[in-house]
Amino acid sequence: MHRKAFTLIELLVVISIIALLVGILLPALGAARRVAQDIKCASNLRQQMVGVFGYTADHKGVLPLGYRAAGGPNNPELYWSLLINDYTIQSGVDATDHGEMFQCPSVSIDEGILHYSVHPALGYNPTESAARAAAGAGNPPFYTIDMIKRQSEVIYLFDGTQAKDRVFIDPDDPTVKTFFNVYATAINLDNGRVFQGRYRETLPGFWYHPNDTDINDPIDPGANKDFEDSGFNAEGLANIRWRHAGNNSGTFSFFDGHVEKRTMDAVLKRHVRITHP
Repeated sequence: MHRKAFTLIELLVVISIIALLVGILLPALGAARRVAQDIKCASNLRQQMVGVFGYTADHKGVLPLGYRAAGGPNNPELYWSLLINDYTIQSGVDATDHGEMFQCPSVSIDEGILHYSVHPALGYNPTESAARAAAGAGNPPFYTIDMIKRQSEVIYLFDGTQAKDRVFIDPDDPTVKTFFNVYATAINLDNGRVFQGRYRETLPGFWYHPNDTDINDPIDPGANKDFEDSGFNAEGLANIRWRHAGNNSGTFSFFDGHVEKRTMDAVLKRHVRITHP
């Protein structure tokens, strides 16, 4: 008995059906993948906030510093992620291996160990002290969590811009380095006004005043790009990276513990300005 072979037309029909199914399924699979990445990013920030709350509970409410430059072999570079890690479910994190909790799955450059930045006014930098004193700034060098008013409104940790020249170096072995990290503090947030206000107390755009006419305006979103090769003053560096939803939204954590994704036009000046303590 001879089995009837497929005709050319039948094969073409089968191939066409398969191609049609692939065309239908691939976008759906891509969308599902992006949703999964968004969920993972939000989960990362929730875990980080657990670490922040644990740290503040052990340090009389003081928020972890954002960044401290290296000051010799016994005083290595330090950033907020290393300080909060002991209060999270992760273990074994060091200067060149932060673990998955600090890595966003949606990054455009699949390198680096830290993909999230901290609000520049709330992530205290001890190296600012001399500049603050010289400028006569009166705002505190660090904040306690109870100083933060509007805790469900002010952003704290969020997606940051990657830069090739933001290198983390192992203090025990300087030959071990990681590239394409973010700047720990987002000093260019809202075109740098938030950070600069730490030095000049009267600078407009730093403190929250409910009667200001611009508090419901969107912040300056920055260049919204990562940097394959850049200098420190590159436009958009050390800022929010709107890497989700087609490069139009970022993920943010808040002091009441909630995390949410927001588009560029939904992060307003009221969300980055802090109330005078």
